[in-house]
Amino acid sequence: MEIWHDFYATAGGASAALVGLLFVGVSIHLDEVVSRPDVRATARGAFQSLIAILIVALVVLVPQIDGQSLGWTLVGLGAAGMLGAAGAARGMFGADLLLGARRAVRKMGLRFAGLALLIFVGVLFVVGNGDAQLWLMTAVFVLLGSSAQTAWGLLIEVAEAKRAAEQRGTPAGDEAVPQLAGR
Repeated sequence: MEIWHDFYATAGGASAALVGLLFVGVSIHLDEVVSRPDVRATARGAFQSLIAILIVALVVLVPQIDGQSLGWTLVGLGAAGMLGAAGAARGMFGADLLLGARRAVRKMGLRFAGLALLIFVGVLFVVGNGDAQLWLMTAVFVLLGSSAQTAWGLLIEVAEAKRAAEQRGTPAGDEAVPQLAGR
């Protein structure tokens, strides 16, 4: 694991910085984030992917961590992330979607792939597969790509939807908004 130290130190630092930038970006469109289930799920997905990278980096950088412990941590992280993503997806069904169902599903699909890859990599570590470290690097890249695409799409697509609604004379947040209590 020592030879991967710089990679995971960089991945963890980059994901932490990107989480901060995402907070700023979400705050720009806070009304849409809190009132639209697809926008909320999209923002949550970007945060979860970045936080998953940060957790992976922190766990890998734990001195003298063994493959079994790392593997089970990755399985748990991937499974928890998939449960959270599934709950967010469930909250979008039947709701008035600002970004559109197809875009929301596409963004969630990449996150599911990255989280499934974490579970797969965790199993590889548990059974002692020598290629596990390369697969973990791949999972980090998939999650990073997913979060970058999701964050960019969130900021641009929400701004475009707001502009289109304002041109129609209807502010984007004024349409009927579903109840979001507890989400």
